[in-house]
Amino acid sequence: MANDEIKINEWDSTNPRWSELEQFFDNYKEGLQEIIRGYDQRDSRVLVANTECQIVGMLRLIVIPIGPENDLPAVKINDQELLQAKVMNFFVLPEFRRRGIGRRLQQQAISVAKSLSCYQLVSFSYDEHRENHRLKLSMGYAVQPEFRQNGKAHGLFFIMPLQVNDNFTD
Repeated sequence: MANDEIKINEWDSTNPRWSELEQFFDNYKEGLQEIIRGYDQRDSRVLVANTECQIVGMLRLIVIPIGPENDLPAVKINDQELLQAKVMNFFVLPEFRRRGIGRRLQQQAISVAKSLSCYQLVSFSYDEHRENHRLKLSMGYAVQPEFRQNGKAHGLFFIMPLQVNDNFTD
């Protein structure tokens, strides 16, 4: 199957194939939650990589302020709260990996985050997801090692700066 047969689009609940996406989440990502508890969500977006008859990958992001997720005040510049797009789910079926689909999903996420005036795009990936690490590093993400689950699990926190705002200068 050629890459050009795989389309990447943003879907919402009005898409006629939405139930197929919900089933995809049930099979691979433990269900699609409408509200992600603990987050001050401003927006939620789902990007889908699909053929005419099959979903082969997806990326879900939410828009949140920078800071409160870590029990810190929101980062503000000139009284303007800085927002980030946070990747909550990212998955490509194993048989479709190494074909550029994940890269295309990430590139689309960057475009969506920029369109939503996000300062950065962030994601966390546990240690065992080496393919995801290589992809993000090859795209220019900054990386910070991090422990999760009370220091029991190691992973990498990725940050992609998205914009320089002239309002930040004096």
